[in-house]
Order: sequence, then structure tokens, then C-alpha cells
Amino acid sequence: SNTINELTAASYPVADVTISASVNCNDGDTASFSVTGTPFEFVTGYAWSYTPFSLQGGIGNNPQVYFGSPSSDSTTAGCKWFASPDQECTLDVCKYKISCTVTFNNGTNITKETNLFVQVPWQTGGEAGTPIIDGFPNLKLSPSTNLWVVENTGNWARHPPIPSIIIPASSQFYNKAVTHENRPVYQWESGNKSDLFLISDIYSRIAGLTAPTRDGLTFKIFDAVAVWVQAQNAEVARRKPQSEADAYAISDTIDPKYLYQGRCQ
Repeated sequence: SNTINELTAASYPVADVTISASVNCNDGDTASFSVTGTPFEFVTGYAWSYTPFSLQGGIGNNPQVYFGSPSSDSTTAGCKWFASPDQECTLDVCKYKISCTVTFNNGTNITKETNLFVQVPWQTGGEAGTPIIDGFPNLKLSPSTNLWVVENTGNWARHPPIPSIIIPASSQFYNKAVTHENRPVYQWESGNKSDLFLISDIYSRIAGLTAPTRDGLTFKIFDAVAVWVQAQNAEVARRKPQSEADAYAISDTIDPKYLYQGRCQ
């Protein structure tokens, strides 16, 4: 019988290659692909490659697929979103053609293709929220009136909000989202919302409250705080366009500049 090296074109088995199905993934995630060359024992090499699919209007944001094992029968592929057409605010799913060329020991090369679809599914990059207020004012029983009164602010305290970033750290848009959502922290401390949710303000509204019982006074304070919070939130909403413009003025300068830009909202 012939050895592998002695096989002639006439006696060489019919070679074939199959490739795994198309993959959908989010920006920053990892996809997996594989090929099967038959006869397997005659395969001498694998070569993975990619081609971005371009719509009319070109391609932007430097499409790239990093293959974890570019010369193996299976590989991982980093999912990077790109813009097509090449313009801001293009939320369309982008498409890469993923190819693998399998080489057999008689010099035959067979290339098979599949697809990688990459999306940016997060509607907003994150949320900043409002300041955290904890603690409670000190209450005391007034000996002169035999009523419970508010003595002072007690351990009431206002803390800056802790931003919640929705975009995962693996995404290319993560730093942009972090920068955008950190800006409100400044706004609450020194910017256009620094006069809202102040302990001094709510204290001025409950300082004169009294009640025959401690529980009664506590309930009055809770009611007053609820009304106050509603009014403060309404003012936050009124100032939102100004706040967002201020945050986007900073985050818009961070690459990539295709999504999560002020003009895209």
C-alpha cells in the first residue's frame, strides 16, 4: 500500500472541509469557530482570516478580529464592533466574513467561510443616580411643651452617588461610559446640581415639626422627606439636558467616537 508521502493525485482521497456556524456576539465578547478537514490525517495546516463586510458609505472604527489560535482547527475570535457606513450614531450590527484555509499534504487548499456578527446592545452606557442620604436627625422630648421635637441633624449625611456602568469592561466603549457617568459625581459636589439634596435644605423643612410621640414625629419626618425628594427629583429632571451636555462635552472626546456621543442621543 502507498504511504501518505507516496500518494499520487489519482489515488489521493477526495478532501473536504466543514466550518462551524455563524456567531452573534456583543462588542468585547469572544466567539469560537472550528473547522474539520477530511481526511483528518492528511491535513497539514490551518489559516484563519477575516474580512469586514462593508455597506455603502465605507467602514469606520478600525475593524479587527484577533484569533486566539490562528493556525489551529479551532480558535477564539475577539468581537469588535465597527461602523458601516462610516458615520457616528450607526447602531447597525456589523458583519465579518470569517475564513479558514485548510491545507492538505498534496498541496490542496480548501477555504470555507462563515460569519461573525457583532452588536453594541446597551442602550445607555450607565447610570449615575442621585446622592445617597443616610442617617436620621436627633429627636428629643421637650420638657416645656411635652412634645417630641427635632433637636439637630443627628447623623444625617449626604454622599455622592456611585455610578453603575452597564457596558462591560471588555467593551471598547467602557472607558467612555465610565468617564461620562463619573462626571455627575463632580456635578453633585461642585457643579450644576451641588445645591440639590442638601441636608441643610431638608433640615430646614422638618426642624419645626412636633408630635406627642416619638413615632408620630418620625412619621411626619418621613412624609416631609418623601415630598422633598419628589421635588428634588423633579428639579434634577429639569436640569438633565444641561447635566448631560456637560458630561458629553468630556466623554465625547474619548475614542471610539461612533457611539455614546452627545449628538447620538
